[in-house]
Amino acid sequence: MKIRNELECIDYIDRDISWRKKEITSLIFLIEKSREHEKIILMKSALVLFYSHWEGHIKNCSIAYLNFLNHQGIKHCQLKENFHHLSLGENFRSGFSISKIQYQIKLYEHLSTIHDKKFKVKEENIIDTNSNLKYDILDTILLQLGFNSTLFSQKERFINEILLNNRNAIAHGELRDNKSIEDAYNEVKEHLLPLIEAFNTLVSNAVASSSYLIKPME
Repeated sequence: MKIRNELECIDYIDRDISWRKKEITSLIFLIEKSREHEKIILMKSALVLFYSHWEGHIKNCSIAYLNFLNHQGIKHCQLKENFHHLSLGENFRSGFSISKIQYQIKLYEHLSTIHDKKFKVKEENIIDTNSNLKYDILDTILLQLGFNSTLFSQKERFINEILLNNRNAIAHGELRDNKSIEDAYNEVKEHLLPLIEAFNTLVSNAVASSSYLIKPME
């Protein structure tokens, strides 16, 4: 994947959310039209599918955003601090020990020269949902990308206890009573798409407004 400009980035994430919304709304319609004895089975399937679109879009959006930044030729001195942190983690990912002189020298050299270097990270290494996108992991991604977490922090219980717990229980073959499934499905149906759309909007707005820069372009 090579995203060269803001139009390509926004188009990519818009296409990514479009097919996901279509699947989500199609399954909701299918459940509404299904026979009573079919509903619970379809709701259980929906909870697993809905979660996959949650994790999938957050991950794809985040990777696309970093890929876009990778191809802008922007120096670190032009970028906000969160992107400096990403480069630090990229260069000192494994085996690093601050107590060793070799790593102290390497860290000092990195910090001394990073400002004039162009931003370049391996986006797949940075964005890690751990195949289990609970709130703490989402909060890490938001912090990495420099986004405000307020909206999502208000939905922490929903993300962890309703969306993720039910997906995990169903995916691992746990038995849950019908009312629990129905309640979880109704809550996810109501709250999931707005959350996915909110993350999409964060990325789109950041790209369009150049808010990743210390001084956004006018």
